[in-house]
This record gives sequence, structure tokens and C-alpha cells, in this order.
Amino acid sequence: MSLTSSAISSERGDLTDSRLAALCAETVRRAFLEYEERFRAITLRARERFLARDWQGSYADAAERLRLYARQMEKLTEQTKKIMGTRLSERSVWRGMKAVYSSLIAQSPKREIAESFFNSLTRRIFATEGVDQAIEFVDTDFDEAPATPLDNRRTYSGALIHQLLIASLTDPATGFAEEHWCHLDATARLAGERIQAAFRASQQQTPANGTPRFEMIGNVFYRGRGAYLIGRAFRDKGDKAPVAIALCLRHENETGIDLDA
Repeated sequence: MSLTSSAISSERGDLTDSRLAALCAETVRRAFLEYEERFRAITLRARERFLARDWQGSYADAAERLRLYARQMEKLTEQTKKIMGTRLSERSVWRGMKAVYSSLIAQSPKREIAESFFNSLTRRIFATEGVDQAIEFVDTDFDEAPATPLDNRRTYSGALIHQLLIASLTDPATGFAEEHWCHLDATARLAGERIQAAFRASQQQTPANGTPRFEMIGNVFYRGRGAYLIGRAFRDKGDKAPVAIALCLRHENETGIDLDA
């Protein structure tokens, strides 16, 4: 049976260490999930800001992301103080709280960030000097990352390099539709020439009949007035030394998006 915040506040002195630790750990977990949800909501606005050339909105979103963590941590600190009351500094409770929290985030793909989130709380409460492994995550509690679905890489093959570039830049899942672009074919050819030059500069020989292939991260990264697609180019199926590529997109005027080749 769950307890309301007021009930917890009035009865916390009667709670066992393990019960109090579990309540607090769950409070931290919920605060972290709320932070992640709000952060994601802000981030999802980036695409529309870029297409609309709303740079003021983009900079406002960046500032909001920076403030979000501090605000969420302030809120969590007050919640924790209210729940724990006079037992706030009892390290036996915090040790149990860390253990319970570790189990709650065990299957999270962002558990290292979740651990740092917990550490931020302990340092606000205890003003820790150095580290205290009993109540902080010094090294991650986990040996390896949890099992996750297949990664979000996008693969492009079966065409010339500049055509692969166009396919990745206009991919509905990650890129922008062709009507948003300006001089796409010309700049893709220039970028393709640079990738070919990188192939030639490599010590690995490029097969005359090789079939190039691109692997691109399935996320666009927005910084300032630019949008960035990151990936790597392979000469052929057996390529062991692919060329890293970073595509910078600009949208400076109403004529459309340019590939900064």
C-alpha cells in the first residue's frame, strides 16, 4: 500500500531503514524519469526550430535544457528532505537507498546518467568532500550495458557515393525531404569527392569494383544554427578502415537547407 507525502512525513520516524530507503529511492527514480521526459520534449523541438530558422527559439531551448537539471534537482532535494525529516543524515538509510535505486535502474539504457543523478542529490544533502562510495556511485554498479534493441544506425548502399549522401540526407527517418533543400545534388557531389579523396589518402587500397556503403547514426545533432549527421563510409563490404564523416547542414535563408560540403 502506497503512502501519501503527508503520511510519510508524519510517520517517517516509525519506518524501518529499508522501508524509508525504498520510498526515497523510488522518489529519485521518478524524478530522473521526469527529468528525462522534459529534456526529450525540449530536444524534439530542435527539428522544427531548424526548419523554421527560429534561432531565438533554439537558443532559448538550449538555455532551458541547462536550467532543467538544476530545477529538477532542487525539487528532488526538497522532496527528499520532506520524506526523511530528522533522519535525513542517517547514512544507513542512504546506503540502503543507493542499493534499492541501483536495482530500479538496472535495466535502464541510461543507467550511468541515472547514477550521476543520484550522486548529485547526495552531494546536495551532504556537501561531500571527495567521494563516499557507501552512498555514491563511484564506479558503475554494472559490468556491462543492459540488453537493448538493435542500434539506430541507418545503412545506405547500392549506389554511387554522392547518391548515398543524398539518400541519407533525405531519409524520412532522419533527414529532410527534398523540397527543403537547396543545391542538394551539387553539394552532395562535392562532399562525395572529399570522401573519395579520403579513401585515396588511406593506406588501405580501394577496390576498383568496390561497392561503397554508408552507416549513419539515426539521430540528427543540432548545435547553434547547424544540424549534423554523423557516420562512416566504407569502400566495400570487407572494408576494415572506414572513413568517418560529419555532414554539417545550414539553413540560413528561405531558399532551403545547404550541405556545408
